[in-house]
Amino acid sequence: MIDPFNDQRRAFQFRVNALGVQMEATNSDVDNSEDWSWDTIWTSAARITSDGYVDFNNSRAADFLSLSPEVEFNLGKSATGSLSHTFQTLDVEGGQLFEANLTQARAVYFFNIRTFARVILQYRDVQRDVSL
Repeated sequence: MIDPFNDQRRAFQFRVNALGVQMEATNSDVDNSEDWSWDTIWTSAARITSDGYVDFNNSRAADFLSLSPEVEFNLGKSATGSLSHTFQTLDVEGGQLFEANLTQARAVYFFNIRTFARVILQYRDVQRDVSL
């Protein structure tokens, strides 16, 4: 699953089996749904080896590290906010394939029970080594 909003509530799901059959869906914890009607174009490759193992294209051993600290705060009944940072790194044989840093600050001010203002600031820094 890919969570491009980094909110752990909405995600895109991609599946492929050993025969190359693809499926994709959108997931939402907001309305507790999984929508398989979503249809997008993407490529994948897989095969069953003579030993019976599945060999997915570009599959290799790697060390993955993901850290996601977050601080939330409430300023009375009318203002809330959060500050989060996600750090991910993927090391493969030969070096570091990628390093990603995502910092997000959110602030919400409630004017009344039905009206609010929300501000979201996001910073993204991704470094990839395409030679690996």
